[in-house]
Amino acid sequence: MAHLCINCNAPAVHRAGDRFTCKKCGYRWDVAHEQANAAYLASQGRQPAESSESVVKGAGQIPPSGDQTQPTAEDRLVGALVKYTVADIDELAEAAGVDLGDARLKHEKAAALIRSGKIALDDTGAVVVVDEADSEDSEDVG
Repeated sequence: MAHLCINCNAPAVHRAGDRFTCKKCGYRWDVAHEQANAAYLASQGRQPAESSESVVKGAGQIPPSGDQTQPTAEDRLVGALVKYTVADIDELAEAAGVDLGDARLKHEKAAALIRSGKIALDDTGAVVVVDEADSEDSEDVG
C-alpha cells in the first residue's frame, strides 16, 4: 500500500520499519503518529499504517463489528476541525483562550485545541467554545 505524506499529501514517502519520511517536504513521522491521528486520516479517506511488526507476523486484528465502530465524540470533533483552515483554528483557539504552544501544522493545532477541553460540538455538529461561566451560572439557578 502506497503511503501519502500526512503533512503535504505527496506520494513520495520512504518507509523504514515503522518510520516514514516525505521525500518532498522532509516531514518525518511514525506508525504511532498515524494511528493517533486516525480520524484525521479517515477524513481524507485513508487508513493509518500498521506496525511493520504486526504486518510481518500477520498479527492484524479482526476489526470490531457494527456498533463498536461508532466514532467517539473526539473523532467527530476532529472530523469537524479538519474542515477549518489554519487561520480559523487560530481564531478559535484565541476565542477559547487556548495557547497552541509550538504547534505549527494544522493537525498539531487542532490536537492542542481538542486536548484543551475548551471546545466541543453542539447539537447541530458545529464546533463551539465551551463557556465555563455559563455552566457555573446554571448551577447557581435554584
